[in-house]
Formats: sequence, structure tokens, C-alpha cells
Amino acid sequence: MIKILRKKRKTLSINIDVFGNVIVKAPLFVKDSEIEHFINLKKPWISKILSKINSTNTKYCEIFNKSKGLIFGKIVDYNEDFVNNLKKIAEEYLPLRIDELARRFNLKFSSIKLKNYKSRWGSCDRNKNISLNYKLIMIDKDLIDYVIIHELCHTVYFNHKKQFHQLLKSFFYNESALRKRLNEFSFINKIDY
Repeated sequence: MIKILRKKRKTLSINIDVFGNVIVKAPLFVKDSEIEHFINLKKPWISKILSKINSTNTKYCEIFNKSKGLIFGKIVDYNEDFVNNLKKIAEEYLPLRIDELARRFNLKFSSIKLKNYKSRWGSCDRNKNISLNYKLIMIDKDLIDYVIIHELCHTVYFNHKKQFHQLLKSFFYNESALRKRLNEFSFINKIDY
């Protein structure tokens, strides 16, 4: 099912969330026929994305329904202590790991905070304060390192322009593959813990 949201905006866009909900955002003045035409043009793309989402949701259905959890990419039993254990592991692992990687690659940051983001793995502000999603502990360690180094690269380039991506790629020969794998785990941020 496709949900159409009319808003004060200039262009049409389509968003598909990790649960497969398709949302078309449309300017207030656009006719229904134009929206329908836009959706028809985007149907192959929509189908492709929905297929990927369905595949991920099938693969990780036990994670979605919280009968299982993930720690460092490995499926584990989910119990009443899972979230507290996850936070505890994150508090022990992530600050040590960011310190280690920052020293190894001579990248400086000011502070580290752990947060519960709903749509991102981390952030870095202009003062080089880095925040990481504690749910990172659920994904593979090489992906955790990728996110940490991504944020550390923002201490050098506070943007996503060419220089930033060149720096990031200098740390990973397989940067695009890591980014693609990381995107497969984006559903984790949407799970309410």
C-alpha cells in the first residue's frame, strides 16, 4: 500500500521505510494524476527496494519480533535483560574501540557519547564530539569499525564531499561493500529498544 502525504514542498519524492511502507510526499498543488504518473515511473525502483526489504525482513524476522537478538552480528537469545546487556557491552566496547582507532590512524576527537538513534549509526559535531548509536553492538565488528572511522573522518572534513570520501576510502579497500552491508542492518535502528 502506498501512502500519499501532501505537504508544503516543491517536489515529489518517495520514501520506503525498513518495514516496507511506501510514502509519497507531494506538494499541495500537484494533481492526483501527476502523482499516479510519478508512482508508475518509479514502480521498478519501488519493487526492487521492496524485494530487498522483504528479503532482510525474512532473514531477520526473529530480530524484528524480538524472539532473538544480535550481538556483534551473531544471533543470540532475546530475554528481559537483552537491552541492558546490549547497553553494557556498548559502554565497555565502543569508547575503547574509538580510542584505539583514533590513535592508530592519528585522528583526534573531543568526546564520545552513546545514544539511541532511530535513523543513524552515529554523528560528529563541529567540535569533534562523536555520538554513536549503542545498537552498533548488534552488527559485525568490521561494520562497527567502518561507522567509527566514518565519524572520525568527520573530525577532518565536516561534510560528505569528495575529500571526505577519499579519506574514508583510504582506510577501506572495500568501502562500498561495507556501506552496502551496513545498509542491510539499517532496520536495527527502527527496532524500539
